[in-house]
Amino acid sequence: MPTLNDILARKKEEPQGIERLTPRQRRSINALLETRTFSAAAVKAGVNRRSIYRWLRTDEVFREEYRAVQRETMAQTTARLQAISKDAAEVLANLINREKIPVSSLVSAIRTALEYAYRAVELEDIETRLVDIEEAGKKYGPRPVGRF
Repeated sequence: MPTLNDILARKKEEPQGIERLTPRQRRSINALLETRTFSAAAVKAGVNRRSIYRWLRTDEVFREEYRAVQRETMAQTTARLQAISKDAAEVLANLINREKIPVSSLVSAIRTALEYAYRAVELEDIETRLVDIEEAGKKYGPRPVGRF
């Protein structure tokens, strides 16, 4: 019968994260992030499009790693938008104060950047609250839901 140390040693030897995937699956995840369609991703990764669909539908490890990479990519994108939002607000303020410059497309772009930065903060707040709720659930266990 294996001991706890045997189990822990085996667990350490098991691949972690994206290393759990085959090289084709790793290429597919990268391609999915770099292209706009599943077909283009399949071509770029050198796999059949149906394979990507099948992995997303039936392979829990692939789906988990794809979502993790998506979240990381979006976190980096959000951080970048937040970083430029202050400059965007300043440019917008300067443009608004000018009277003779047609800036509709620029204003629209800046507005979009600001909206996304604002939404990112909202999403981070929601995520923090959700983590707190999950931790409370682990700590206190399930609670009966009462009537509202």
